Amino acid sequence: MIYYPIALHLQECFAHLGYRLGELPATEQAMAEVLSLPIYPELADAQQDEVIGAIGEFYGINVECDR
Repeated sequence: MIYYPIALHLQECFAHLGYRLGELPATEQAMAEVLSLPIYPELADAQQDEVIGAIGEFYGINVECDR
């Protein structure tokens, strides 16, 4: 999941501030590159394996979990 798929300065509710695309390049780069991973104590083994598998698939590698 992406928490902020659109940077705050580009969201409609902040349009009155007058920011435009390209004015905050570091924020916009983070918006495009940040990956949010689920991390909490109740994350089940199967859910952890799903996250690990998705990351491995993205990088084109097969990840086996030894549990």
